[in-house]
Amino acid sequence: MNTQLAFAFGMLAMVAITMLVVIVVGMVKVHRQGNAITSLEKWIDNTNQSADQNMQVLERRISEEVQSLLTAVAEVHQRIGETYSVMDSRFDKFENKIKLQNNIDDDVIKIKRQLIKS
Repeated sequence: MNTQLAFAFGMLAMVAITMLVVIVVGMVKVHRQGNAITSLEKWIDNTNQSADQNMQVLERRISEEVQSLLTAVAEVHQRIGETYSVMDSRFDKFENKIKLQNNIDDDVIKIKRQLIKS
């Protein structure tokens, strides 16, 4: 009986040692997974912060480009207005020149008619 009891205690000791080894290995794996998860969470947080910063830079750049385009459009409209003003002035001068020329031609015709009548 003593042998059977020793065998039973030996088997229980082996089962206990095996369970202890399995528990320790499991705890090590859980610890490693916890570290990996923590590392991934930090990486995700850093990536999100980086994405947020990039989005802010992009939004600021788009805003600056829109403002630049609006300024350029306003300048083009101003130059178009100035061009119309210059063209209008030139046409007025040309029109006055033509009217003056017609008045001179009319005066010449009147003088010729008077000379012919006389």
